[in-house]
Amino acid sequence: MKNIIIAGTIALFLGVHCVAEKHECKECCGTELSQEYINQIERMLQDGSWEDATSNNFPKARGIQYVKTTFHIMRNEDGSGGLETSRCQLQIDYLNDHLEGGDLVFCISNIVFHDLTNPVVTYPSSPSVGYVPGTMNVYCTPHIEHTFGLCGYASYPPYTTFVVQNDCMDYGEYTFSHEAGHYFGLPHTFDGTEDGSNPECVDGSNCSTAGDRICDTPADDNGGWSWSSCVYTGGGVDVCNGTPYAPSAENIMSYAPDACTTEFSLNQQSLFLYMAQTYRSDILSDEMCPSTLGACCIEQSGACIEIEEYQCLNGGGGWQGVGTYCEDGCLQNEIGACCIEVSKACIEIHEPYCLAGGGVWLGPLTVCADEECVFGCEGDTNGDGEVNVSDLLDVVDQWGSTSGSGDVNNDGIVNVGDLLAVVDAWGTCP
Repeated sequence: MKNIIIAGTIALFLGVHCVAEKHECKECCGTELSQEYINQIERMLQDGSWEDATSNNFPKARGIQYVKTTFHIMRNEDGSGGLETSRCQLQIDYLNDHLEGGDLVFCISNIVFHDLTNPVVTYPSSPSVGYVPGTMNVYCTPHIEHTFGLCGYASYPPYTTFVVQNDCMDYGEYTFSHEAGHYFGLPHTFDGTEDGSNPECVDGSNCSTAGDRICDTPADDNGGWSWSSCVYTGGGVDVCNGTPYAPSAENIMSYAPDACTTEFSLNQQSLFLYMAQTYRSDILSDEMCPSTLGACCIEQSGACIEIEEYQCLNGGGGWQGVGTYCEDGCLQNEIGACCIEVSKACIEIHEPYCLAGGGVWLGPLTVCADEECVFGCEGDTNGDGEVNVSDLLDVVDQWGSTSGSGDVNNDGIVNVGDLLAVVDAWGTCP
């Protein structure tokens, strides 16, 4: 829970209190356990691979592997309605915390924006715009169109659908982790039991062949929860012995409130990894994604720390950008005056844009109104705004050269013509 704790500590330090609106719907996930995937499980049960996959008996040969993730932010044509990019790292950190100690680490490879006539996704369609091979493609939409409210849905291996609604990617929302569970083969904890198609006994006697078929997740009939106390309120009993259900409120793959869910079980994590190595190997890498840390300036305390963007913004800090460092100061994200020699103009922009355009950046918080830009003129070989003896000496020093600042008249040779041009322009540049 390292990243969650860091974000919370920053918020408390600054006196910021964030409360996310909870999605208290019973069917926020549109992922259904398909007959195709059930058949796949049955085949694995028969050959023994399901037991290996769910009991941590298969080899983990390669150590830590990284799941490179592409977030597709679907927006309106004018660029509005898109997910805040900081939410992507927030959810990646949540998922890594839920899998903490495991052999998979998720990271962001790409964030791609799609400005569309209609960014709404209609369930159960599978968006494919801008699909990036070799990564887990997650499509973030302003709204999922369905007969009832959905937060997201994902396909079981080997298919690649992964859709999440923007407002379900907020602080304290674990839809992304839940759908990632499906993407890597985890059923709902109540699958087979809720609808009575293959109910699991509370005593676990049929746990490997019924319910979610994972033996360290208690039988779950999805009967209901107290959203304030995380207490199961369903009151259901199993069909095996009439034993009351006691499902776990902590399991990410249940429909317990997000505020209650904190983990995947050990056997779920084992299956997660097995499916990654067996069916999702094309998105695994031995190399991690580039760092997304940056300098965060805390005005109240005058401090600077290097953290994720969402952690900085959640704490009310000033984000300096990915790849920035505290040692470079806290004005890295400020605009300043940029002097452009070619057009003899001054504009106020960020330093990287100024330098990329061949301008001279005067520093953070400088303004063009101060008229600090110094533009040269013909004969001003050193660009100091004056045509004087220094420029004459430049011409003499470069005499006979075919290029350089001494070639004042640009005829390809530094000679007497350039000397005369300096003399003709003598004085302060206009």
